Amino acid sequence: MIAQRLQAGKRAYAITIDTKGTVTAGNFILPNDRVDIIRSFNSNMGLQSETVLTNIRVLAVGQSVQGEGLSSSGDTATVEVDLHD
Repeated sequence: MIAQRLQAGKRAYAITIDTKGTVTAGNFILPNDRVDIIRSFNSNMGLQSETVLTNIRVLAVGQSVQGEGLSSSGDTATVEVDLHD
């Protein structure tokens, strides 16, 4: 259960991840890894990216919560954030 994995004062937040792009981590991100959340978007200046959050703990990728496997894949990642993030 995700609720049991959360630290006090934290919340789980699911985000859509880019599984087909050229800047992914190649299915090597597993639960309990720490990641930076980067938003990529098109603007009148072309493709841009900005770091939204840093050092965020991954709780689950797709349907994988335990992280016992060698790789993990899915279209969503559930991450642990502060109440005010």
